[in-house]
Amino acid sequence: MNRHTTLSPRPATDHSSAVEQIAQALDGLRFGAISIVVHDGRVTQIDVTEKRRLTV
Repeated sequence: MNRHTTLSPRPATDHSSAVEQIAQALDGLRFGAISIVVHDGRVTQIDVTEKRRLTV
């Protein structure tokens, strides 16, 4: 027997602020990673990990 879960549609969310902050994080990042945490369809956290390359 197959069970299907029906998700109710969420109201539209304005993500422009989150997209702006992610773009700013990308602008200053040369090497590293950006992790985006989403809860209930909203960005709740943006983690930026930067790697700095040392020349020897």
